Amino acid sequence: EHIFRDQSSPFYKQAAIIYFEHIEQDVFFEFVAKRFQRKKIMLEKKVYEYLYQMCHGITGDIQRFCRVAFDTLEERTPLNFEAFFTVLETINKNEKKYFEASLEGKSLTKVQRSLMIHLASTENQDNAKIFGKELQRAIGVKSPGAMNNALSALMKKEYIYKSDDHYYFANPYFKEWILDYKLMIHATAGALTTGQT
Repeated sequence: EHIFRDQSSPFYKQAAIIYFEHIEQDVFFEFVAKRFQRKKIMLEKKVYEYLYQMCHGITGDIQRFCRVAFDTLEERTPLNFEAFFTVLETINKNEKKYFEASLEGKSLTKVQRSLMIHLASTENQDNAKIFGKELQRAIGVKSPGAMNNALSALMKKEYIYKSDDHYYFANPYFKEWILDYKLMIHATAGALTTGQT
């Protein structure tokens, strides 16, 4: 869209745009489950549905998980929720340096970092919630305009995108890592306040 439809781009109108139809959830399940049969791995439907929701139906993100699962799981392993979280942990370990550099590096301001952490754990993203005083106070801004600037900056840096008035992480595995990171920070803070190590 940016390269070929933005008038400021040097490649504006230099290519035909091809649109792909959305692949239905059940159709893609059949495709993925069949591929796992090569190693006699049985993909549980509930696990697939959870993965599909986590990835918002984006087949590339689903396939990324499936590739790691196929490469790391033993033959005849059931791909149940226990195996799912083991694979997710493998993805997080592989991407940890990138995730840490993204969240803790200099590319994000304090407000943008705080907003990303809050977006990761915010299910209800209607405008009243996103631009409400409570979230503004939590991330350290004082107006809807400042919130909009932070959201725009995260979209420009391609950490998030907007679709159907909702904000989604461009990398769903980064979102899952942030949720674990947030829990770790809370646990560490709790241990420090009670004098535990």
